[in-house]
Amino acid sequence: MAELGITGVAVGRGPAGEPVWPEGIVGAIAHAGDVAIGLVGRTTDYAGLGVDVEELARGPSPRAARLVCRPAEMEWTEVESGTRRLTMLFSAKEAVFKALFPLERVWLGFGDAELTWVPGRCGFDARLLKRAAAGYPIGSVLPVHCTLTASQVLSTTYCVS
Repeated sequence: MAELGITGVAVGRGPAGEPVWPEGIVGAIAHAGDVAIGLVGRTTDYAGLGVDVEELARGPSPRAARLVCRPAEMEWTEVESGTRRLTMLFSAKEAVFKALFPLERVWLGFGDAELTWVPGRCGFDARLLKRAAAGYPIGSVLPVHCTLTASQVLSTTYCVS
């Protein structure tokens, strides 16, 4: 927030455990293992921001895939062995939900967005299957970017103002 010129202000915590940002600021936080990350911006630029980080070695189990994945997503995760793709999908959905929840406090389940891999962008298009907020009805699409390291996946997305 200091890079945005905001200092001496704490980030609060809402009733659902979500961060409560100072007036004029929007953001998201995530942590996994020894990594913590925050993503912030001005409300004049973004309505919502989402970030998630997951450790590839501690991602969801293949048994959890049926809770996280829609049928087409399940097919995408099964193209390769291991849980890398499932962890990427899980992380991307977490980022989408973090970006959208603060807008109107609508809870989205894993089945409320369908993600499609976009290879040229190294990320997903997340199509909403449930209304999330004004301006984000069923069928809205959010771009999600994924960055992979040897041990983690970082997913980011945004909602326009």
